[in-house]
Amino acid sequence: MLFHARWQREPLLWMQTMYEVIGELDRVCPQLPRGMQHLGRSVCHAVGEAIGAPAMARTDREMWTEPLAPYDPLWNGHAVAYIDGVMDAIAQWRSTSGRRSRNFKLRDFDDWLRATGRYAPV
Repeated sequence: MLFHARWQREPLLWMQTMYEVIGELDRVCPQLPRGMQHLGRSVCHAVGEAIGAPAMARTDREMWTEPLAPYDPLWNGHAVAYIDGVMDAIAQWRSTSGRRSRNFKLRDFDDWLRATGRYAPV
């Protein structure tokens, strides 16, 4: 959906989608190594920076009535890049076995922003 964020501006559709995505991540995160168990929160933060409050609707009911943030290609691009990296990391983790798979780590969204030079708070 992030690829269509410029044109898809219906908050209810974003809330429903994020509700399902975060619900699925909450279900599978306990099976992930400790260094990846933040994925639900990190994906929520990434999408939240791109579309605004409706991304947080699963965890905060006050967000249900909030409008989408204005489209910002920079933050939308950050969210797409982070989620692409998450998908790649999950694929790598699945192909890793034994001790290496238990020690697998992935930066959370904020750390990833800093490490890639995309954003660093002042």
